[in-house]
Amino acid sequence: MLLIVATQNNSKLREIRKILKGINWSIVALADLDKKFRIVENRRTFLENAKKKANTVSRFYKQDLVLGEDSG
Repeated sequence: MLLIVATQNNSKLREIRKILKGINWSIVALADLDKKFRIVENRRTFLENAKKKANTVSRFYKQDLVLGEDSG
């Protein structure tokens, strides 16, 4: 299974990979995908932006798990 972390932040991706080490999934970021996304973070909160990212990406990658990340 593929876990897509909806972020452009390489530090966040490394942090999440470290936290989830040992799981049997490939963990990738937006930059690793064939489809390229330009998601404008225009919501009022980090949570709303993270949901927007996850929802946008999951429309194209329905078979995979998408984690929206916008912790700032």
